[in-house]
Amino acid sequence: MKSRSQKPSWIQIDQSDNEPRYFHTSTLIDNYIFTFGGAERHQRKKGPDMTIFDVLTYQWKKFELKGDPPKARYGHTACKIQENKVLIYGGEIETDDVTTSEILIITLTDSEDEEGIVINWKTKDAQGETRAVYNHVAELYQGNMYVFGGSESKTSHATNDLYKLDLEEYQWTKCQATGDIPSARSRHRSVIYQDKIFIFGGRSQLDTNLRMNDLFFLDLNNLSWKEVKCAGEIPSPRNGMSLIEYRDTLYLFGGAISEYNCVNELFTFSLKEEKNEWRREKAKNKLPNTRANHSCIPYKNGFFVLGGADYERKMRLSDIFFLNLSSTAHEKNHSSFQADISHSFLKKEFSDVSFVVEGEIFPAHKTIIANRCNYFVKMFSSGMVESQAGKIEIPDCKAPVFKGLLEYIYCDKIELLESIALDLYILANKWRYEELEKYCESYLVGNLENENILEVTNVASRIEARRLIDAAHDFIIKNLEELKRNKELLKFSGEIMVDILEKLQKKWESCKCTRRLPSE
Repeated sequence: MKSRSQKPSWIQIDQSDNEPRYFHTSTLIDNYIFTFGGAERHQRKKGPDMTIFDVLTYQWKKFELKGDPPKARYGHTACKIQENKVLIYGGEIETDDVTTSEILIITLTDSEDEEGIVINWKTKDAQGETRAVYNHVAELYQGNMYVFGGSESKTSHATNDLYKLDLEEYQWTKCQATGDIPSARSRHRSVIYQDKIFIFGGRSQLDTNLRMNDLFFLDLNNLSWKEVKCAGEIPSPRNGMSLIEYRDTLYLFGGAISEYNCVNELFTFSLKEEKNEWRREKAKNKLPNTRANHSCIPYKNGFFVLGGADYERKMRLSDIFFLNLSSTAHEKNHSSFQADISHSFLKKEFSDVSFVVEGEIFPAHKTIIANRCNYFVKMFSSGMVESQAGKIEIPDCKAPVFKGLLEYIYCDKIELLESIALDLYILANKWRYEELEKYCESYLVGNLENENILEVTNVASRIEARRLIDAAHDFIIKNLEELKRNKELLKFSGEIMVDILEKLQKKWESCKCTRRLPSE
């Protein structure tokens, strides 16, 4: 296996059952990604035009919609206004070929049996001056929703109007902003950071060749715009990219650079440094397809990318990727508390328990390890003699593996993961230590090789690790010829080969169904 680098790493989450979407929105509600709408509604299944994806299990949640579903739309915006409520604004109603100023409030709650989700929705009236719009941006700040740019119809010019919706009174106001007001645009992207809204790129609605790569921010204290004079590796003009903020840094991914050409580039922009420099980043593992008009959701130590359209290959996309940023420089010093705890790793001072594994003794601290791993809570609360003793024997475990587990508990990372990753993954699964399990799983997904694919696949199948199974199957399909030459395929079980053949069939059928997309 390859050693870990300091680059961010892409992880593909295979979702062959997902439906292709672009110009949709995705919102994180608790541990669920709620996706709504998207262009070409007729290409998806009948029923409510929404999905719920569980980011903990990587499975789709069943849901029940109360009332008739809202009309399908695309180019709208979605803002989380409460922990379980989403405000949908604007968009193009595809079936009616009309742009709307409708406000939808969508509420998600657990069903009575807690096996699914109940979705309630309603339209919300608002007073004051506004306009029907799509391909705009919207951000929340101190009880208001700010809407900028977009177009009123497919044949109209984009605008640079700024509106504010008071979310207590539901009153619209057209804002009179000052300063370096951005030019009219649509399909741009925005991010809220502290008391500022940052805007990047976009295009003129009628002149499809006119794209922008400028960066502005709106100071929400005085509604004053300022253009940021950028340096470094500035992204080329584009629209339909994604833009998120993570640890004082903007992350920009993908976008359309011409009518039929998309990219899968990744750029960063530090919001704390005064250099105002863009940097082009390189990421590990298989890159997502080039795409535009996808959705992007920040989650813990990275972000999910869902769907989009690859105009050059004429493909609507249904895939899901996660960019893990936890190994980048932005993550290194995020917790002085964690750094303090790490100094206690394997230190006898103040330790109150020791573990004996294969004859080696590992000192530890009950409070620290029990707070990080529930397995130790059960161990220390069991009332057994061993749990009260100063030394506890851990059978059926290798010493380096147990040491790795303690290192993760104390340090939140493992320096030499390469040699123990699979065994540690098995232990984390056995002890139900979900956080460490996902940590090891992400490493294994990103470091599959011909030499370890058989062992990893067998383990993943045995413990029914869906995400690792999908990644392993994709690797096998991609490296089929080489594995065949080395006779590695003969070592896989019949059940695994059947799964791989079914996936190959789905991919073939998906390719046959691909048709030319409309102009982006």
